[in-house]
Amino acid sequence: MDQSAGAELKGPAQKPCAFCPYRQDCPSGVWSAEDYAKLPEYDKPTLFQPQKLFQCHLREPGAPGRRACGGWAACHNKQSGEYALLALRIAPFLLPPETVTAIMEYESPIEVFSTGLEAALHGVRDIANPSEQARSAIDKVLRARSDVTAAYEPSAGRDGVNRAVDPDDGLAEVVLLAARHCPRPRAADGDCNERAPLVTQDLVAAGFDATTAVVWGWSDKTSQIIGFIHRVTAIESAAGIVIVDSTATQFAPDLPAPWASPIADYCARLAQATAVEAVTITINGVELA
Repeated sequence: MDQSAGAELKGPAQKPCAFCPYRQDCPSGVWSAEDYAKLPEYDKPTLFQPQKLFQCHLREPGAPGRRACGGWAACHNKQSGEYALLALRIAPFLLPPETVTAIMEYESPIEVFSTGLEAALHGVRDIANPSEQARSAIDKVLRARSDVTAAYEPSAGRDGVNRAVDPDDGLAEVVLLAARHCPRPRAADGDCNERAPLVTQDLVAAGFDATTAVVWGWSDKTSQIIGFIHRVTAIESAAGIVIVDSTATQFAPDLPAPWASPIADYCARLAQATAVEAVTITINGVELA
């Protein structure tokens, strides 16, 4: 969905395409969770943004006549200061001046979301049970794009059936659901007490087998000396427990926000970031790691 800039890339079309995930009137669930997870990356501070420009979905990567995405341009081209669009800083070295200007000055005649996160949350809302309108859009996308596969089949979850977390899907939908509860610009001490239960609530509502868990940071595990106590969400998955943390930035600004990781990897990285001897997780009174 996002392609490296090239000399043949043109400026956005007069209006974003009908399937653009940034359009407020685009049905939810047209694209995969992995695709939607790319959108909030452009909301981040400049240094942490992708370097690539976003290409319109109407043409395949590398196809003649391809254009920059109008929805992406309209949503992000007004970002400034420490959130200025990194792709546009790099673009003058790769694109014709008229293309760069067209992206920078683009305004959509169609309402688009104000942030990539808003667009992504809208997109994943119905991803497990797309509407007839979304299914029609998917069919049209598949006819227009031979490189896109139909990875959008409905799965259990919106009918009350717990959904398994597939470790190969990048946990994109889990991360997006948790993202709405990430304090900005970073979490403060104690935010986890309010945010973790909300993340759990959203994931349970989406059909995941989730529960709020307690994280223990041990300065000395043998002597039971506690360095910190933290709250997160734990999800049962086929590959084991996955920890979802929306407030880890209270410990270190470079930790993911939100963060979804297998329990062993989570504990190891958090212990390193906080310089404690060990990190363990307690779920329903049982210590698991």
